[in-house]
Amino acid sequence: MPILTQGLFPDDCVDKSLLKRAVYQCANDVSYYHACYSQIFSNAGFVVRKVECEPFHPVWRIKLFHGTFELSDQEVEAARQIRRLLRVNEIPVERGVSVELNGKYIACSFVSEFGWERDATDEEEFDAEE
Repeated sequence: MPILTQGLFPDDCVDKSLLKRAVYQCANDVSYYHACYSQIFSNAGFVVRKVECEPFHPVWRIKLFHGTFELSDQEVEAARQIRRLLRVNEIPVERGVSVELNGKYIACSFVSEFGWERDATDEEEFDAEE
């Protein structure tokens, strides 16, 4: 066994594949909250293509495919369904959910403080300018 991998995983680890995935996420800087949103939508029956968050605002954009979730063909009703899905999973959404439907592709965006951290250095710079 190479020295780099020797003793990487504890002997009493029950699920080494889960531990490997957690180590991979930490090593590759995959955000925990991005994974949470992805899991919420995947468990509901969507196929998640991309989860992204604006760097300076708590705006989340999620790009999806239709899966087994029965989403309405109308954007207003689809937005209600996605907002309900987020509320059931205890994700606080401050404003409305925006949904764009394009065939089998779905793009939704919403404002939520869940998983978004304001950069403290930006606040300090802003206060210093005043």
